[in-house]
Amino acid sequence: MTIHQENDITFSAEEGVVHKVTAEIKVALIYPNSYYVAMSNLGWQLVYRLLNLRADTLCERFCLPDENVSPLALESGHPLNRFDIIAISLSYELDYLNVLKLLKSGRIAPEKNQRSADDPLIIVGGICAFMNPEPLADFVDLFVLGEAEGLLDELMDAYREGRKAGADKQTLLYRLAQIPGIYVPQFYHIEYSSEGNITQITPDPGVPYPLQTRAVRNLDEVWGASQIFTPHTEFADTCLIELSRGCTHGCRFCLLGALYQPYRVRRLERVLVMAEQAQKLGKKVGLLGAAATDYPHLTGICRKLAEGSTPVSISSLRADSLSTDLLQTLFQTGQRTITLAPEAGSQRLRYLLNKRISDETLFKTIDAAAQIGFLNLKLYFMLGLPTENPEDLAAIIAMALQAKEIFLKYARARGKMGDIILSLSCFVPKPHTPLQWLPMEREKTLKAKQLFIRKALKREGNIKIIGESPRQAALQGLLSRGDRRLGKILLTAHNSDGNWACALKSINMDFYPYRLRSPSETLPWQHLQSPELQAGLLMQYKRFISAEIC
Repeated sequence: MTIHQENDITFSAEEGVVHKVTAEIKVALIYPNSYYVAMSNLGWQLVYRLLNLRADTLCERFCLPDENVSPLALESGHPLNRFDIIAISLSYELDYLNVLKLLKSGRIAPEKNQRSADDPLIIVGGICAFMNPEPLADFVDLFVLGEAEGLLDELMDAYREGRKAGADKQTLLYRLAQIPGIYVPQFYHIEYSSEGNITQITPDPGVPYPLQTRAVRNLDEVWGASQIFTPHTEFADTCLIELSRGCTHGCRFCLLGALYQPYRVRRLERVLVMAEQAQKLGKKVGLLGAAATDYPHLTGICRKLAEGSTPVSISSLRADSLSTDLLQTLFQTGQRTITLAPEAGSQRLRYLLNKRISDETLFKTIDAAAQIGFLNLKLYFMLGLPTENPEDLAAIIAMALQAKEIFLKYARARGKMGDIILSLSCFVPKPHTPLQWLPMEREKTLKAKQLFIRKALKREGNIKIIGESPRQAALQGLLSRGDRRLGKILLTAHNSDGNWACALKSINMDFYPYRLRSPSETLPWQHLQSPELQAGLLMQYKRFISAEIC
């Protein structure tokens, strides 16, 4: 295998790569972050597989190079500007600058009004595309709203037919905009008031409004396991298998649960086919789902993998659906860290967020895991949640101390104690959730809360704290809640080599992440929401602010 990147050792270790010499349509599939991060993303791999299954399409991967060099295809070493379509998968707002960096270093103008008809078509998909695409509207030709399997073939067929017919770029984009789930920003016009609020979103004649998000109805009809294996990623030599999409719990802060609807599961038989393939390849298995422990056959799958001595990890565990039987089975597969996401320290705040997991259930699960023999416990919390008070912060500290005591109780008999790991992220109110109107807390306040918890636990052995940067959280809040005018801010930050301090001088941060928004206000992403969805979100929002626990 010939490798055309700066790190031959990394890419020569890959298995499952597709190599095509040529095809009618050439697609550059970008993940705008490092190879290590990119290859941990199952959705990106599934799109790669789907495109290469088409006889008329060649798809090759691009990641952010380690050094400031022109990006080259991992498969062939071809430059970015030799492809017909550049398809970008976006999962994280702070990767937006990497998109501009990759385009420019690939000799493609980041701003779409500076590109010619001969330049590649720029497409963006992934959760950021159908959360709020507006900050990238100046740079992207079209966005894919929803799950790729539901519309990718339709999009590629329309592109091929349009090109065969000799359609110019404008005509082609108009045709593509007719496909449900395709958003072409140039056909939707935004008007602002003198105060800066959006007053109107006006579509051109003949394009859909509001837009529709596409979803796969039956997961059994689409593949849901890793295509490429590599030791150089977080999930080294692991076959990731998707059990389900969506979630039934309705946590009021959760973007995944809001966007990936309805809740769907794969049949046991389909999951076992993927798991058996992973076993034959000698791979570990990672089971994915927004609420994986809700999967009805999870314990049986894990038991079968344990019998074959296959290591298993699970993406998310809910204490209220985590049985002792499942914990024992996971331990038998070699898992030694149990991960739970209380999100809030107090039961009051969890219930208000509609995460209905009691303190009793949490500690019962922690006790069961420690008794079985798990060495480490990782707990995910968010700081800055609406209505959070000093008692809620104290409850995080108390939970960490009580969890440590539980683990110590069993560690003394074994003579071995692991770590209690607290992950402290910052709450960002996301579009399409019932909390989308609320402000996030300021950077200074979030730092103070992190410091409060660190000081309280700094003398406690075996308790470790991982804290998200409040500065990065503020930028995430800016981009997730922003409008098209942020395109200029992104371009300024890009042109100043990522200097956000310079870029933010021209805007008022209070207007974006830190502002309480009125339910009557037109939101930047409102044209992506049906009236029924808007009504449902507003109902849940009103229940939250009136402290109504569902």
